[in-house]
Amino acid sequence: MQAIRYEAQVSADHVLHIPTPDLPEGTLAEVIVLVRQRPSQSASPDWTQYFGKFARFDSVEAVNRYVAEGDLHG
Repeated sequence: MQAIRYEAQVSADHVLHIPTPDLPEGTLAEVIVLVRQRPSQSASPDWTQYFGKFARFDSVEAVNRYVAEGDLHG
């Protein structure tokens, strides 16, 4: 068994392209991927984490009553 080290970057289509100019066509290779660094994730939070945390209202009047009662923190 021979070890060859290549460095590759995941492309926009989520495919890892590994050039193998030193290996002839038909060579059987076993690939192990070691992730060195992941790019930072987008800043948009998972909004589902807020389900059930806030009061729900059927009308503007209900919102006004809620605010007038001063019960803003549950």
